[in-house]
Amino acid sequence: MWPVAEFYSGSNELSADELRLAAIFREKGREDLANCVIEGLRQVFNFEDEEWEAWKNKALNV
Repeated sequence: MWPVAEFYSGSNELSADELRLAAIFREKGREDLANCVIEGLRQVFNFEDEEWEAWKNKALNV
């Protein structure tokens, strides 16, 4: 589901599959789970709004 190649190329956009999964959760009344789809990876990796190169350099220095 996660477009790894696009992410490594610097894209921080959600894939069509991720957007659809979030929409399904919303349709079922689970906004909390929809938010996990949208923000989950960014929070897990502490990516937030940081540029890919800056995040990668910080991660590799740990």
